[in-house]
Amino acid sequence: MSRKLVPHHSHWGAFNAVVKDGKVVGAVPLDFDPDPSPLIDGIADAVHSPTRIPRPMVRAGWLESRRTSGEGRGASRLSQGPSSATALVEVERCTMPPPVRAFAPVPVAADG
Repeated sequence: MSRKLVPHHSHWGAFNAVVKDGKVVGAVPLDFDPDPSPLIDGIADAVHSPTRIPRPMVRAGWLESRRTSGEGRGASRLSQGPSSATALVEVERCTMPPPVRAFAPVPVAADG
């Protein structure tokens, strides 16, 4: 049985994720946090929730036409592997004008 603390952060604050046998089972505040959020108690449930989207998804209609629209929202989505999703983000980022691109997310290399 392997248990370790893994430093992490979210919009609820910085904390150590408690990982047991490769699964997040809890979270504890960092020692130097003077006012940790009680919301970190829900981290493990959020990570393993059945409502969590397990893989990157893209709307099928957008993938076909590469344009935004309200049509088909919520109707059909295609699961993407991490490498495919990273490539899609990078292609879209490169099509942005330079002032906008400066604030666009930069894809992080992902294992496929």
